[in-house]
Amino acid sequence: MKNKKIIAIIVQIILLIATLIFFYQFNCTNNNNLKLLCNVVTLEFIFCILIYYYCSGTFICGYTFFIISFFIFQFGQYMLYGLGIDYGFYVINRYSFEILNSSLKFSTVSLLMFNLGVLVTINDKLKWTKIDLNLFSSNCIKIFIKKLFIISLVIVLPITIIQGIKGWSLGYSEFRNLEFLGVFSILELVFVPISILTMLCEKNKKKIIFIKVILVIYSMFVLFTGDRTNGIATIIVIILYDILENKCLNTKVNFKNKIKLVTIVISIVILIPTVANLRGVENKGLDDIANVVEEIKGGFLVDTLGEMGYSISPMLMVKQIMPNVIEFKLGESYFATFLSLIPNSLDFTGVVERMIPKVSLDLWLQNQYGLNFGAGFSIIAEAYYNFGQLGVLAMFVIGVLVGKLIAYNKSSVPKGIFDKYVKIVMVYALFTLGRRQFYFLFKQYIYIVLMIILILYLYKKIFIRTIKKY
Repeated sequence: MKNKKIIAIIVQIILLIATLIFFYQFNCTNNNNLKLLCNVVTLEFIFCILIYYYCSGTFICGYTFFIISFFIFQFGQYMLYGLGIDYGFYVINRYSFEILNSSLKFSTVSLLMFNLGVLVTINDKLKWTKIDLNLFSSNCIKIFIKKLFIISLVIVLPITIIQGIKGWSLGYSEFRNLEFLGVFSILELVFVPISILTMLCEKNKKKIIFIKVILVIYSMFVLFTGDRTNGIATIIVIILYDILENKCLNTKVNFKNKIKLVTIVISIVILIPTVANLRGVENKGLDDIANVVEEIKGGFLVDTLGEMGYSISPMLMVKQIMPNVIEFKLGESYFATFLSLIPNSLDFTGVVERMIPKVSLDLWLQNQYGLNFGAGFSIIAEAYYNFGQLGVLAMFVIGVLVGKLIAYNKSSVPKGIFDKYVKIVMVYALFTLGRRQFYFLFKQYIYIVLMIILILYLYKKIFIRTIKKY
């Protein structure tokens, strides 16, 4: 496997160098040039997938799900444009060929650098062995995890159902104005992770099936609120659980699993554009749903790629004003992300209070353009926002971090409970990373990994002290 890893890294570097040479000599000045560039980018992505497959020995894994979603978010509309498929292309048509050319080239090199970072760390696992031995060897911890699941289930599922019904009846714009308890927001964040951890600790197959059914119900109502990506990510973690628990990587994927994967992919392709078009419709009935499905232009697959591909906007918007209007920020948002760990009460200098707003790059972009809606942001746009063309180096580092969390090869399939938990749940957490920023990655790791470890560790300490006392 080490030889394969070295070969994969060398091939990825050769691909990167060849891309840089091609980009240096090629300029996009018309529609045909842009289509060619878009098709080249799609081929580059396919090469990245094949290189990872060669290195890891498996295609059906968490990183594959992640990188496909990452590509669609950042390049979905470009892919459609390159293939000459009829789609609105509202975003692409707004910008000059110069902006499109430079933005697409930077995004492509960022993707290649990101994949290189993942390949570098594919055999380097974060060592969760001690945590598995210290925590999950104890039955009291497993019982406590099941109690956490029940508590979060009793609170999160009913409220999510209410949210889904309100989102369905009021429409997405009205639903966004509803306020929910802050405690619910935290429980909602950890509900799926706790569910996965409970399944990993549980040996009773009927109880595992029950939890899977709960997650499917939860994902459906999350979809009704308009949160398509998190709803779909919840389904995907169930697949990843089956892959790791049933050791599908060590054997051929059986017919049942193939049918399951195909069914889920088809469902995702249908759900994304349907839910997207229904979000603005109030008092939805069967006729409304039928009309929306009938109006979906170009087919479900085209609309799925186009809808998710709107995340190209932030990169184009940032490219248009930086560095001509605004100078690069030299790591400002990354620095602010790490400072966000420090409570304001411990900050006697006021630096933290001044820097925290620097994390909200979506609001920054909204203010720069005077928009009355959120334009969102992306991790590639953030890299350019901070360092310009050198932002591709930041993407390499982020690739290293993501690789440590979710990548593995066929010979190093996670075995311990917490090791499997991290590999599964971080794919769920980072499924939308393509249209987020570094703060999102940082926050998800803190809440879903470190906070869970801390809670379990403290509970075990308290439990042991209580036992000794009595």
